[in-house]
Amino acid sequence: VNVAFDAVEEAQDLPVELTLGDVNGLRGYPTRQLVGTRRLLGNLEHRVDTTIEVLTLRVGAVAFFDAGWVGRGSELGLPYTAAGCGLRIGSSRLLGRNVLRIDVAKPLQDVDGEDLGWQLSVSIGQVFTFGGGTAERPAR
Repeated sequence: VNVAFDAVEEAQDLPVELTLGDVNGLRGYPTRQLVGTRRLLGNLEHRVDTTIEVLTLRVGAVAFFDAGWVGRGSELGLPYTAAGCGLRIGSSRLLGRNVLRIDVAKPLQDVDGEDLGWQLSVSIGQVFTFGGGTAERPAR
């Protein structure tokens, strides 16, 4: 479980925006789809060690539910949610302390009337660690 809140303010009339989307922890939505000066993100994951090992690769699986709010000022607006599943592939020889993350997520809300459908994302690193926040998880 992960919960994170961010807020920024600019006193010199410069545009400041926080984004919420795939790379920022709300899987299923494009990276810069949602922007604002405040964001709240919650992730719930169930990680499973599949015990599958191929050469130097170790494979795990994950099911997840993400929820995020983004807004300006004191308003956070309505939640955006997504659910999905994925694979985690670790190899200390090939990836060092990183994990290859392959996720498929379905956004549960339309954005600006656009049905996004299922989204595939492939990246290195974790959405969050058990200590909270976005970080890398060591591969075994």
